[in-house]
Amino acid sequence: MTSPTHRRDPLLDALRALAMVGVLVVNAISYTVGPWGAPLGEADPASMLSLGLQSLTALLLHGKAYPLLAFLFGAGLVLASRRATLQDRRRRLWRLLGLGVLHGALVYAGDILTMYALCGFTVVAHARERLSRLHARWLRACGWALGSVALSVMLTLLAGGSAQADASEGFGATASWRDQFVLNLNAYLMLQVLGLVLFLPVLRAAMLAGMLAARLRLLTHRRWRPVWQRWVRRLLPVGLLANAAYAFSITDAAARGDSALSLWTAVAPGIGWMLTVPLVGLVVLHARRWPQALAPLGQRTLSLYLLHSLGCLALFSGAGLGWPLPPLAAWTWAMGLWWLAIPAARAMARQGWRGPFEAWMGRR
Repeated sequence: MTSPTHRRDPLLDALRALAMVGVLVVNAISYTVGPWGAPLGEADPASMLSLGLQSLTALLLHGKAYPLLAFLFGAGLVLASRRATLQDRRRRLWRLLGLGVLHGALVYAGDILTMYALCGFTVVAHARERLSRLHARWLRACGWALGSVALSVMLTLLAGGSAQADASEGFGATASWRDQFVLNLNAYLMLQVLGLVLFLPVLRAAMLAGMLAARLRLLTHRRWRPVWQRWVRRLLPVGLLANAAYAFSITDAAARGDSALSLWTAVAPGIGWMLTVPLVGLVVLHARRWPQALAPLGQRTLSLYLLHSLGCLALFSGAGLGWPLPPLAAWTWAMGLWWLAIPAARAMARQGWRGPFEAWMGRR
């Protein structure tokens, strides 16, 4: 769903690059105990640094990146509709779906591309819809999203409210490539089935919100600055408190040596956006020239995402090198890759090169 670099808005691309911090860190920190372990990995209860990094991940990153990326995905569908036919946009969604299936089945069960593509098919035809109808469609989607969160909470309660993480059954402990493949494939298939009911409605609401925002120029037009100022003042304190409570829940469980999945995990999709929205507002209000520095990376996030998954598979799975990945190592790996990707992406932009997967997605 990419476009030529000179037609893109640097602020939207910069937001996409910033959102990738959450994706890379959260995927890394939970990788070795995945796919069914604790959502934020296993911290050392005796290490304040380990617990602090886990808490910081829960507070600022977990559940915050994917709604922003879905929002930007929806905005991108609107921008693409101005220069590509519906058939062209659907063809790219089919490519994204194929890439997601291969990535999810073979590399990383937590793949998000499959669900983004499936969700994209449900909204792509509405990119040029009358604003009043699009707004009504978004409101209905928000209702379905709330319903999916409520269902997730109910199922968690029926399951006893928690699920014990077992590192000996995670990616970090697989004994062979066959074991890795079987574990990953089974988890991918199950996650997609669950995602259709519990996750796709949330993504759809975020995508439709992005489509509305693109149509109204919510992120880029100066007339919306007072609105963003009000949203930041109202939502930032509430979002910080709600997500701090979630972070405390996860860290407290780790400090007691209990890395169970708490009820907070089920409600995370319902509170993550409460912090994402005011943080985006702060970016919008203070965007000057700095988005230009991150825009090249934002145009190549698909390649960065897949490179990260392949690196985790090779370095940290038991079938690969089997390196341990405590929170500090996970943050170092994820942030190191992100920082290295910035100059690499800028160098590629100067040469007029897109990322390999972005180039494939954009082929006619």
